[in-house]
Parts: sequence; structure tokens; C-alpha cells
Amino acid sequence: EALRWPDAKLRIPELLSNFTLEEQYNICLWAIVSNPNEYVVRAMDYVGTKGQSLTLAGKTRLLEAKRAALGRVSDKQKENAEVKEAVMKLEKKLEEEEAALAESKANLGKCKITLGGVKLAADTMAVVLPLEPTLPEKHAAEDFVDHIEQMTGVSLDIVNNVADGRYPIFIGRNGALHDYGFDVDYAKLGLEGIHMEVNKNGAVLAGGRRGVLHEEIAVGKAGQRRLIAVVEAGRAGPGAPCLRRGINHGIIRSNGL
Repeated sequence: EALRWPDAKLRIPELLSNFTLEEQYNICLWAIVSNPNEYVVRAMDYVGTKGQSLTLAGKTRLLEAKRAALGRVSDKQKENAEVKEAVMKLEKKLEEEEAALAESKANLGKCKITLGGVKLAADTMAVVLPLEPTLPEKHAAEDFVDHIEQMTGVSLDIVNNVADGRYPIFIGRNGALHDYGFDVDYAKLGLEGIHMEVNKNGAVLAGGRRGVLHEEIAVGKAGQRRLIAVVEAGRAGPGAPCLRRGINHGIIRSNGL
């Protein structure tokens, strides 16, 4: 019945979020066998839209899994006219998504970024979340990684520690910040304040409950030039205001560049 809800596109991913991507598609395929109709086929388009990586590699895995699942809808099941039409529509949409992904891969930026004297690369840097990140922190990390990939062509890992020695880019309230020379006054930042700082040991993008998302937006979208200035040329000196969507109660510190 949930498949017929007006907001099924949002609710189905929530209901399936505790399952792996493969398990989610298996549930959809089982539903087609049990109750063949256009709604259960359409559910295959909703799978993977929650909790999956936004990087190109993550999008590639999602589309490959969707392609494989559609291939498992049998000819016998397609004898149902409703199922056949829904599968054809989904295959057409998938072709468009695959073409768009291929275009994105072909048009990745070539920006070169250096943080704390370390050149950004998958084997030299990683995005670090707290051991128990909040939902805004997770979203901020995923969006940050996606925007960095679009800018540079580099896909950074999201981890909970940097035991392998990679330069850490901390997002959110991480207990290890003091060990890396960072002192974030969360009380002063309040609900939406943001704190951006770089030193030779690492980088931190932190903020209040909503501020961490504002921070990612400032770095990843309209603030791309500001990010390059901070991490490469050091043009934004200590105390430079971080401005995005009217937010001016944050600080960018560019020490140890």
C-alpha cells in the first residue's frame, strides 16, 4: 500500500534504508512476483536514493545495480501489460541517467588543491566524521566529497579515523580535534554558526546543528573560489568572514598553509 502513497519516492527509501542495495532490489523483485503492477516496478527507481554515496563511484554502483535488477525481471512477468510498460519507462529513464553520468565523468574539473602543504589525492587525504555522526554531519560529508570530486576529479573516502596517516578533513564535532591543534567554540557558534580552519595537521569544517550543512554549502558550491583561495593562495587571512546565504557569523582560519 505504501507504494501508492503520493510521497512513496521518499517513504520507500526510508523503509528499506536498513537493507543493502542488493537486498533492496531483491525485495522489489520479490514484490513484482507477489503483486505485479506498475507501482512495485516503479519502486525500483526509488531504491538507493537514501544512504548511498553521492560520488560518481557511488552513482555508478547504483545504476549498475539497477540495470542488473531490471535484467532479472522475466519475460513471463512482462506478460503483464502494466509491468511491461513500467519496465520500459524505467529502462528509458535509466539510459538517460547513464548518459548523464558518463557526461559528468567526462567533464570533471582539474582543480589542484593543497591543504597544509599536502596535495589533495585519495591516498593522501580523507574526510573524517565523528564515531556517531549526526544526520546533518553525514549529509555534509557526502555533499563535500561530491563537490570536491566535481572540482578535482578526486573521490575522497569518508572514514571515522585516520589511522592510516592520511591528512584529515574533519567534518562536525570530532573528539580528536584538540589532538590536531583545533579549538572550536561550539557555544559561540550557536545553531547556525560555522568554523573553517586549516593547519599543517589537518582541516576542520564544523558548526552548529545546521551550521555544518551551511559550511559544506559554502565550500562546495558558491564558495568554490573561496575554498581555492584559502587552501592554495592563502588569500583569506585569519579572521576572514565566511559569507554564504547571509551567514556571516563564522570564521575562516588559514594557518599553516
